[in-house]
Amino acid sequence: TGLSQSLLIKMAIAELIEDKKKLKKKLFPH
Repeated sequence: TGLSQSLLIKMAIAELIEDKKKLKKKLFPH
């Protein structure tokens, strides 16, 4: 179903964003 596929994509994007935030914290600890 297309709906569940788009939901998985949204979840994957959210995980990528979280990973980027964690990376920024590691690279630029404030």
